[in-house]
Amino acid sequence: SFTAPCPRLQLDSRISKNFGSAELRWSTKYEILKFGNDTAIVYEHPVYVSLTDPPGQVASGNVKNFDVIFFTGRRWAISSSANFHNPDSEGDLQSFLKSFHAEFSDYSVHFFSEPVTPITEYPYPKGLKWFFADIDVSAGIQASTSQEIPIGFVCAECVML
Repeated sequence: SFTAPCPRLQLDSRISKNFGSAELRWSTKYEILKFGNDTAIVYEHPVYVSLTDPPGQVASGNVKNFDVIFFTGRRWAISSSANFHNPDSEGDLQSFLKSFHAEFSDYSVHFFSEPVTPITEYPYPKGLKWFFADIDVSAGIQASTSQEIPIGFVCAECVML
């Protein structure tokens, strides 16, 4: 059985030098997405979104542009809300996540983690290598490139490394 997922993630500053910089503009802190008391789950793993102040603004719909970290069944992925979910065509975010399918849902990602194995399996993206996603999706499924990006995440609540 898994330990509980970390409620908040942050970039590991020891290895994530430019990820949250002005040129990349990615969030450096994330929180588990909750709708009321229900944790958003995709492939039995929590969905993380940009940490807002106060927390929970993404679920309430008060924040339209956010970053999202989610599990695809084999890898963790990072995307922006604009490339992940279109409320005009896909309804509300909670419904989209409940019916999310890594192959059939309409989305694209910017980064993929290395494949998760039983040894690297955690309830959050801990200790994984990350890669740029291939922008060519003509085959129908987006893949990672071989270009690694130096990022990593730590639990912001417990400082688990």
